[in-house]
Amino acid sequence: MSIPELFGINVFGEEAMKKYLPADVFTSLQMTIEQGTALDASIAGLVADGMKNWAVERGATHFTHWFQPMTGITAEKHDSFISPKDGGKIIMLIAITGGIGAGKSTVLKMFGNLGCHVLDADDVAHELYNEPESEICRAMIARWGNGILTEDGRIYRPAVARVVFPNADELSWLNNLVHPEIQKRILASVCQCGSQPLFCAIPLLYENGWQCMVDRVIAIWCSANVQQQRLAARGWSQDEIRQRIASQMNMDRKLSLADYGIINDGPLEA
Repeated sequence: MSIPELFGINVFGEEAMKKYLPADVFTSLQMTIEQGTALDASIAGLVADGMKNWAVERGATHFTHWFQPMTGITAEKHDSFISPKDGGKIIMLIAITGGIGAGKSTVLKMFGNLGCHVLDADDVAHELYNEPESEICRAMIARWGNGILTEDGRIYRPAVARVVFPNADELSWLNNLVHPEIQKRILASVCQCGSQPLFCAIPLLYENGWQCMVDRVIAIWCSANVQQQRLAARGWSQDEIRQRIASQMNMDRKLSLADYGIINDGPLEA
């Protein structure tokens, strides 16, 4: 990016305020800024919430209040969007990874049933695909045409899969496009959990080099035969299964790198 494109990128300016503040709050605040009208104290909380949401979506975990009164003496107050546990230890993000068909979603659901905060990176990707006016969707359409769209103009994931999984270059292009935004939204979700950890299913954790941003890793493993059976049960052809498996790190390797492992070779009721 050029310097003009970078300048002010992390400033809560007019465009950010339009996006994150209610319309009436934005109008009132702009009147104060531009015309010098008295600031309406009742909107302070809404402005603070909007700015916080803007900040955490960019991965912010801490913030500073800066006071500069008319006396000329400045003061600071440091605070955070997260709360440490006893002893100051914070385990913020626990990744659940593994090969396709290993059972990551099943394990994530179990943690959710226990009352834990959970998130699936695939669901975040679905959200991105359901934002037809976003830069990501526009870039995908510009590259692959309207053949990847549903009748209502949204990205059709099976059509995208047919394009990218047989072609490593196209898959790499897609990953480079969407993964930074997925990572940003995951980190923003962590900040919303306070002192409680977030369990997040991240299929390509090691492939993307994201292990450095998590506190613990749980790898879900199953045998190759069980994996083949599960993927075939989805209605995938052998070529589709082979392409999907080839696009990911070997499950044995993921298990060896993780902090914890779950062997998931049997039926759920077992």
